[in-house]
Amino acid sequence: MKNPIRLFPSFGFFSAFLDQFSSAFYLLKELDIAILNLRLLLVLLCQLLFGVYPLAACNLNELNHLKCHTDTLPDGRYLWEMTSYEKALYYGDPMETATERQWRLRQVKEMGLSDISLTVSEQLYLMGHKLSLALPSSKLMSGSAVADDLVRQGKEAGQHLIRLKDATPQIGEVLGYTIKESKILLSGRAVSHGKFDFVISKNGQLCLGAGHHTLSGGAKEVLAAGQLKIYNGQITRISNWSGHYQPSIEESRHFPDLLRILGLDVSGAKFQLYNQEGQLLETLRLP
Repeated sequence: MKNPIRLFPSFGFFSAFLDQFSSAFYLLKELDIAILNLRLLLVLLCQLLFGVYPLAACNLNELNHLKCHTDTLPDGRYLWEMTSYEKALYYGDPMETATERQWRLRQVKEMGLSDISLTVSEQLYLMGHKLSLALPSSKLMSGSAVADDLVRQGKEAGQHLIRLKDATPQIGEVLGYTIKESKILLSGRAVSHGKFDFVISKNGQLCLGAGHHTLSGGAKEVLAAGQLKIYNGQITRISNWSGHYQPSIEESRHFPDLLRILGLDVSGAKFQLYNQEGQLLETLRLP
């Protein structure tokens, strides 16, 4: 008698298929773990090179190799906490324009702070090449000639040093930068966009970042204090907004000249002047 024609594969066929499927699934799982380990290795390298973890490191921690809720950074922040600068970027400014918002959101995405879903290769690229966090120390301009010129400029303009009005300590951040071709290039960042606090100290150092009290080191007097808006390294807006130093309008009128002495191009930038109550009184276009 001939064997009957089998309309369905034998159980042995299904068993072999399941074995092959299980092997393939196991290999994929091992590959996924290897990729995650590579991503975590990049995070650790970033920590060694820059002294900080990117915020995205916690979001990428799918295997919980890092204890995001207990491990802290040297400054006391948890791994999942944003720096003050990251918070300013993430939440934005209620008065920002549509164009400014577009710049900010682009920078937020490049810093890995957004909830936008990225592929593994994109995440690795952002972590490895666009770790947009400040270096531990700031590259400040120095030199007695620049300092003397700045002080002389202030005296010639009939200005006095701006005194500290509010000495309340704050958590801030000092950013590293270089000045190249009259532009500000932020250290460790793929792009140089954003709005930043700035202080020019008595000895002619431009300090850039978040928090005037932090930037000045709690100095009782400074030459200038306010905010800078930067796009592609170019200063597009200057203001005298500072809650700690509260420079008057007359004290602030020489700010553009001080920035020019430091080698920065401020041509075409908006110059916004606030009174000490925080009201915007003047907006000028610099020549």
